[in-house]
Amino acid sequence: MSVVNMRLISIIGFLNELDSVASACVSLSAFEPDYVDRFFEGTEKFSPFVNDKDSISIQNGLLSAAQKMNKKIELSDCAPIMGKKHILKYVSSFSDKCEKNLEKIKILKDEMQKNKIKIENLEKFKNLRYKINRFKNLDYVSFKFLKISKLDCEKLDSMDENYDKFAFEIFSEDLTSCYCFFFISNEFKEKFDEILKDTKFTEFDFSDLEFTPSQEMENLKIRNNQIELEIQKIQDGLEKFWIHQKNYCSRVYSCLKEYEKLEYIKSFAKVYNDNFILVGWIPESKVGEISEKLDKISRIEYSIESGDEILKFSPPTKLKNKNIFSPFEFFVSTYGLPKYSEVDPTSFVAVTYTIIFGVMFADVGQGLLLALVGFLLNRFKKISLGKIMTTCGISSSIFGLIFGSVFGFEHALDFFYNSIGIKPIDVMNSAMNIIVSSIMIGIFCLIMAMCANIYSLVKKRNIKEAILSHSGLCGIVLYSSFVCLIVEKMYNSVFISPLLLVISISVSLILIFLKEAIKSSGKEIKWGGYILSQVFELFEIVLGYFTNTISFIRIGVFIFVHAGMMMVVFNLAKMSGSMYLLVVILGNLFVTCFEALLVGMQVMRLQFCELFGRFFEGGGREFKPIINKIKKI
Repeated sequence: MSVVNMRLISIIGFLNELDSVASACVSLSAFEPDYVDRFFEGTEKFSPFVNDKDSISIQNGLLSAAQKMNKKIELSDCAPIMGKKHILKYVSSFSDKCEKNLEKIKILKDEMQKNKIKIENLEKFKNLRYKINRFKNLDYVSFKFLKISKLDCEKLDSMDENYDKFAFEIFSEDLTSCYCFFFISNEFKEKFDEILKDTKFTEFDFSDLEFTPSQEMENLKIRNNQIELEIQKIQDGLEKFWIHQKNYCSRVYSCLKEYEKLEYIKSFAKVYNDNFILVGWIPESKVGEISEKLDKISRIEYSIESGDEILKFSPPTKLKNKNIFSPFEFFVSTYGLPKYSEVDPTSFVAVTYTIIFGVMFADVGQGLLLALVGFLLNRFKKISLGKIMTTCGISSSIFGLIFGSVFGFEHALDFFYNSIGIKPIDVMNSAMNIIVSSIMIGIFCLIMAMCANIYSLVKKRNIKEAILSHSGLCGIVLYSSFVCLIVEKMYNSVFISPLLLVISISVSLILIFLKEAIKSSGKEIKWGGYILSQVFELFEIVLGYFTNTISFIRIGVFIFVHAGMMMVVFNLAKMSGSMYLLVVILGNLFVTCFEALLVGMQVMRLQFCELFGRFFEGGGREFKPIINKIKKI
């Protein structure tokens, strides 16, 4: 149960040293800046540091130019020290080079697309044998290339008998339209345009063409081939340009990321005349390193305070657990990150969750299958939950050996137990023992949760609460006394004097009853309301002990659920005849998936509802340092 000790560092100095201080903090890779106003009074005359936050916009320009070329800029392992003016000049030049070439490609592609459309349109008139330029400058006649519906075409054809001012020829047709070449006398042109308004037509603009449609099609195809070569040449040039600039571009990008971090840290600084003040959090292990870096900077002063001494400022929380426990931080963070002054429950959750899961899902074969799936998820998909599945699967296999279950076969290991002369637990013949054991597990977990609460309260220096709380020392005595008294009555035996148990229960109840009065430190108390509220609270506390304990019966219940589900699978397999093996395999897969999910949720419910509330408050804020993965050269 480890929360990393944090230190608050306050740095004061001349403004022209701020860049050096920010650079030292970034290189530490473990510095989280905080707001100065939270820690110091009388800062009204201080003003925020005016920060040139232009590195992000420069980054965006660089990334945008690369993205348009379908390239991705990676961070360099080593970043050169470059001035912003040089960087800005380089990015501007890089972007202009890309933009100009990409614009050329766009213009060429637009031309190619227009040519393709013209080719498709000219295809409809390819049987026209005359050059189009012969019709351009006629004195008395205009011409049009039209796509017009067949029905409207018939109407225009019928007008031919009444109007001798226009003529047309159909060159091709499709299911609904005709592609026609019209001659219209100039004196009739306006009238003809009015007639067209009542028809469905599309006019083709071939005014820029000179030769026959067939020749023009051929010329356009040749032009498109030339355009493709031009585009390829430009793209090859861009590719060579990228190969030449790739590494330098990465270094520039890395340097910009460095500037971004520096700008972010400096944005937390406060300025007064030519001085600045900056505060932030660092892990205790980094004190020596940051001191060494700051000692090299002249005209600054700094102080380092322990997080334990300034709890009112809510130091950030950084969890530190062994590799075997760290995956279970996922469950803790789901409930809430512990405050800095709290106990980290990760190791407690890891141990209790793994053991309880293993007991509830006790099966050698299915446990190993679950562990294998978890290993594969973590190995190939990098899913952190996979590590938890692996741990819980191994626990299930171990308890499966105790219960003698292998893929639901409850007697598969009888030969082994016969050789040693004993089977640890026979599920179907040990119902009462399993239920009692489940309750004993619950009692142990609840007492451990109360012990964790006492430790946490002592760490917070809240001694009165640690002693008088229903989850503190009095709570442990009261709960343990109740348990001993019930056990003695159930088994009709005496472990501890009943008089001593009654006294311990009475004293504990009285102290818990008077807790608020003792903590009030002489303040006036309205005893009527106080007594009434405390009576109800005591009743709720005692009832809570009972319900929390009984809730752990679900451990034993799920042992029977597992055995019952596998009995159903085997009965279905027997009924299936020749499909026996297939039904057993599919049944095992179903039970493994369904029960693993169900058990996982139930164990988490026990953690959150029965245990966490006794010692864990949550509400902490995560330590988010400025991470620097780049080495300067």
